[in-house]
Amino acid sequence: MAGIRWHRNRNQRPLIPGGRTTERTQDYGTSSKVKWFYEADYLQACNCDYGCPCEFAAPPTRGCCEGMGAWRISNGQYGELSLSGLGLGFAARWPKAIHEGNGTVCLFFDEKASAKQREALVQIASGQAGGLPFEIIVTTFSKILSPVSSPSNSTSMAGTAA
Repeated sequence: MAGIRWHRNRNQRPLIPGGRTTERTQDYGTSSKVKWFYEADYLQACNCDYGCPCEFAAPPTRGCCEGMGAWRISNGQYGELSLSGLGLGFAARWPKAIHEGNGTVCLFFDEKASAKQREALVQIASGQAGGLPFEIIVTTFSKILSPVSSPSNSTSMAGTAA
């Protein structure tokens, strides 16, 4: 059984739709999953009122949940493969609350990612590589659309040049 941990930068405050996050999976020797990690600026938004009721197992403000999220990876590895400088995003819709499932998601990958980097990001974002939040959130989707390669903005979320 692989051990999986979620790490947050001490400066990130819960319930703020964006911030700095570090995500990683750790293998304790009994799993064949590739070790990975990344540190990234993260931004998320949804159609609910501030505080996102879905994060508290409550119904969404408008009955359904439509959201997006994006990571700008400043430092990351998937095994020996660098993920540094890449972007990863998603757009998703659930007909009711997220925890009730039946959602649809589309993943977006930085167009400058190599084929190996895109595959690594697919493994991570689809939950196949293990690690939170992906390993859990993927269980709420009944439909995963084909990934899209798109440009990634090179400006940090704080508005300064990367």
